Amino acid sequence: MRETRHFRLLRPIAVTGLLFAAIAAQGCGDDPKPPGNTTTSSSSSSSGTGGTGGTGGTGGAGGTGGSGGAGTFDVATASNHASFRRPFDATPDPAGGDVYFTGLDANGDPAIFKAKGDNSAPPQVLFKGAPLVAPLNLATSTDGGKLFIADVGAEDPTGDRGRIFSIANDGGTLIEITAADAYRPRGIEIRDEGGKDVIYFAGTDPNGIPGIFKLAADGSGSVSNVAKGPDIVDPSGVAVSVEGTVYTCNTVSGDGLGSIVAVPQNGQMTTILSGIRVGYPCGVALTKGDSTLLVSALDTGKQTDVLISVDLGTNAPTYLSQDIDTFHEAAGLHRAKKGGNTFAFVDSTANGGTVFRVTLP
Repeated sequence: MRETRHFRLLRPIAVTGLLFAAIAAQGCGDDPKPPGNTTTSSSSSSSGTGGTGGTGGTGGAGGTGGSGGAGTFDVATASNHASFRRPFDATPDPAGGDVYFTGLDANGDPAIFKAKGDNSAPPQVLFKGAPLVAPLNLATSTDGGKLFIADVGAEDPTGDRGRIFSIANDGGTLIEITAADAYRPRGIEIRDEGGKDVIYFAGTDPNGIPGIFKLAADGSGSVSNVAKGPDIVDPSGVAVSVEGTVYTCNTVSGDGLGSIVAVPQNGQMTTILSGIRVGYPCGVALTKGDSTLLVSALDTGKQTDVLISVDLGTNAPTYLSQDIDTFHEAAGLHRAKKGGNTFAFVDSTANGGTVFRVTLP
């Protein structure tokens, strides 16, 4: 019953890659990971398949195409253990030490995990089972004291239309943020506005129109629209700059490929990168200083993991792939809010599912 329900709840969302199979197959004979941890670490300079220039969005110019390029980054395993599989999304704590992630436990139940971040111990289960159904995305509060989880299939009073939950960073009770009921929330990020945390999330409104929305993190008030329009087709990951520009990943656009859309505060959205292939949920995150946007994606030729580094001055992409180019299901990505250029990145199938720590200069 659980497998059928997972599959049904995710069907309205255009999903690239293996997520359908991952959810539908839970508890159906996946081989568990071997006991112990698998660790890799290296400093990488790599190039990859070039990106496609962005197509001009509403009120904006298109992006600049790229031909691949070189870049330096460090990637290491943050968590990989037999106690979980199929992680969906991950975020470091604000300082970049511990890593939180969502996925399935060894029994196939949806769960929220906390790991040391250096792969030195099995992750701690902060919560598992109902009311979680498909917790695709999570983010930390700005002070790190809470986690916010976007569950696209959780039950609200009107049915299986998704919910946002909060939970303390050491576990406990899930708190429903009911203002977001019926929005099928997925990509999520938290931003300080006037000294108070605000939730930005991707989803579809109660009328089924896709967009980016926001609401107070304490659950007060109602949901506000940030962006809707023809450039936003199937939004997933969300990132917000210091000055308030919102970036989202379209998992599937009109051509069957993904795109990256920027929405400045004046509302004139622009597609800054198109023709990319992404996993699900697609992750986007800004580097410190907001000069570069990282995107978790797949090489359009090899169908293996890449991180696309988009220079926001020119919109030119650089593909970073060394040491992740043997994996096939890139998913969530977040930066530590106060930890420099430290990121957590997920591949849902690498060695049964792995959370990686990525560090840029």
